[in-house]
Amino acid sequence: FGVNLEEVNPDLSKRDKWLESIKVVNSKLKVPIIRVTDCATSLPVKEYGRVFDAMTTGATGSVELAYERATLIGRMFRHYGLNWLWSPICDIASRNNIGSMGRTFTDDPEMLLAMNIATMKGLHDAGIGATAKHFPGSDGIEYRDSHFSEAKTLCTKEEWMKDQGRMFQGMIDAGVDAIMTDHSSFPAIDNTMRKGRYVPATLSYKVLTELLKGEMGFKGVVITDDVWMRSVLTYCDDDRARVYIEAIKAGNDIVLGVLQDYIDIIEDAVNRGEISMERIDD
Repeated sequence: FGVNLEEVNPDLSKRDKWLESIKVVNSKLKVPIIRVTDCATSLPVKEYGRVFDAMTTGATGSVELAYERATLIGRMFRHYGLNWLWSPICDIASRNNIGSMGRTFTDDPEMLLAMNIATMKGLHDAGIGATAKHFPGSDGIEYRDSHFSEAKTLCTKEEWMKDQGRMFQGMIDAGVDAIMTDHSSFPAIDNTMRKGRYVPATLSYKVLTELLKGEMGFKGVVITDDVWMRSVLTYCDDDRARVYIEAIKAGNDIVLGVLQDYIDIIEDAVNRGEISMERIDD
């Protein structure tokens, strides 16, 4: 979001200091941390350049350029000590989906899938894990933003599978490492309601476990989008603990945006039998 790390933490804005900090942290851990970023085109560090955005790449119509762009981004991020990127965006762009504007390659589903697969391969070749987001994606009609309000994916399952569902299936079949969820609801798959609101996809067992992990055969990591967004918080009456628990029960493997009480909350839920140890092991 335009933040320069040098203004926030001068030490971490320098590669050598940042890599040293990773070594210090990893020296205290049995399992090394995974270093991840949501920066799709650049790092907030002065010594690295900015790569042109997805929409600019899409305008060229070149799948090869999408691959080269991703390889460059991946090499830059790897040089900085990162190894996982929350990209590419698989939401099909539309005039109603404000959040996708400029962040996706194109509104042509076939070209978008080709460029996203090329992006994934470019990242892989640079040693970076890739993430397809935001599942289940856009219906091309909804204009509301789940950052700030409830939002819905209102197409039928058949309509979804023709375009948006096929996009994610294509990424799964191509070997994407992770999928990030969308906080919009998907009533065609899960019409569960609470206080007049459909359950967000992020908190839906039917959407994440039965559809994504079951029917679509995804075996990688499922990660939530930031759980501070209004769509999920409002559904759970602003109870963060309930959001954490429902997210894990639904099939998410990583919950994004948690506070320091997260592990204790999940452990308590396991101890009282609300979350199974099989879900934790998975």
